[in-house]
Amino acid sequence: MQYRARVFDLPPNCKLISRSEGLKHIKPGQVAFTVISENSTKEPHRLIAAGVGLALPADKSMYGYLSEHHSFGETEEVAGEYAEELAAEMLATTLNVEFDADLSWDEKKGSLPDLQQDRTDDERHPVRRGR
Repeated sequence: MQYRARVFDLPPNCKLISRSEGLKHIKPGQVAFTVISENSTKEPHRLIAAGVGLALPADKSMYGYLSEHHSFGETEEVAGEYAEELAAEMLATTLNVEFDADLSWDEKKGSLPDLQQDRTDDERHPVRRGR
């Protein structure tokens, strides 16, 4: 299984807005700073995935983290969870919180008190192990 990932800082005091709201604030040709993850293949039926993860601290004056991840041989769900885990791991590192990458999200959520946990339990899935 092949994969590639990168992590980016999210500046303090950023506000998350919907796509429709964001489109009201930009014009064609304007420079927009983005984190994009993409993947492609010429092999028929090759399983590919790409995703972006976000970890926001509860204290909005602190940095958050964005990650991008693209892989071969992973489902959309697994790749998305990996991207989120990568961003959360970076945030935990800056908060000096112990973070075990081999635990599932449900097992980790209790150890990240400063991580904004806005997803319901139904939206959380086990993460890929053995990266």
